[in-house]
Amino acid sequence: MEGKFTDNLGRIYGLYTGGFIGFIILMAIFEQMGMGAATIGILFVAFTIVIYAAIGWLSRTMEVSAYYVAGREVPAVYNGMATAADWMSGASFVALAGGIYFGGYSYLAFIVGWTGGYVLVNSLMAPYLRKFGCYTVPDFIGTRYGGNVARLCAVVVLVVASFTYVTAQINASGTIAARALQIPFEVGVWIGLLGILLCSMLGGMRAVTWTQVAQYIVLIIAYLIPVIWMSNSQGFGIIPHFSYGEAVARIQELEPALQLGAAAVDKPPFGGVKILSVPHFDPQGGMQSWSFATLAICMMMGTASLPHILMRYFTTPSVRDARRSVAFSLFFIFLLYFTAPALATLTKLQLLDPTLATSIIGKSIAEV
Repeated sequence: MEGKFTDNLGRIYGLYTGGFIGFIILMAIFEQMGMGAATIGILFVAFTIVIYAAIGWLSRTMEVSAYYVAGREVPAVYNGMATAADWMSGASFVALAGGIYFGGYSYLAFIVGWTGGYVLVNSLMAPYLRKFGCYTVPDFIGTRYGGNVARLCAVVVLVVASFTYVTAQINASGTIAARALQIPFEVGVWIGLLGILLCSMLGGMRAVTWTQVAQYIVLIIAYLIPVIWMSNSQGFGIIPHFSYGEAVARIQELEPALQLGAAAVDKPPFGGVKILSVPHFDPQGGMQSWSFATLAICMMMGTASLPHILMRYFTTPSVRDARRSVAFSLFFIFLLYFTAPALATLTKLQLLDPTLATSIIGKSIAEV
């Protein structure tokens, strides 16, 4: 059954992608017919959770190898997609464009560091983890350095790092669910946890892998569509990545005239948050050069040591596929990171340009 599934991955996920796009079009039609945003949000969440739960159920297994490392049968391309979905946390999907919106060039340190981290993974981590043939990172540490002491230390570090990371992700999932479904934050957290349970409990890494491939498709489509729509509506075409320079120039004209950016936060009580609101076009921003470099280095080191990312490279058929999957991971993550600056720029222009209907300049809070 598994062999048949892996032999038809392109067809299966092609149909899934087409179905999801069709669902988006259907929701757009319902919106034009008067369906409320809250109802559409509920349908979106329900649709994705049902799909993920179905994948988790169909991927259920009792085999140790399949549960822990997906049988080591995940092709490099799909492992790259799963890794990208694993990596696209609340910080990447929700906060990155917002950080660039407020902080400008300074926040590119995160992009440089996060993408640079995958170079370290490719050269120093992934091939050696796969070569050892272990099931977990503590197994690798215990085998490589010998004894249970090293293994125990690895377990403690992994649990602490994972707990910190998971706490932030659960918070983000609760926030997103609360906004999308108009429900209390606490209920949103439980919905997120339920989704995780349905996706992973019965099938382990095999279920998580195929679910994450589906998640990546949803994430990247959901991220690209608003950017393409805004770019086209503002006259920059449907590929904004190479054409939003004019938007930056327009913002450069608007910010000084509207007393935004650094001019708005030089005096108390906002002096301490100057780094969060600098001119969009200022390459220096509110961060010193050494701060930019050290932040990027810290992000690189952190990326190269994230437990849930390193686990993905145990699932490939060979060491060569582990290296290739890192390259595909970087490509699929690049699609989002290449789009984030465009999203931040076009969103800022959407709000500031008085010639656009969405501008908030000169309007009261009630009008906004």
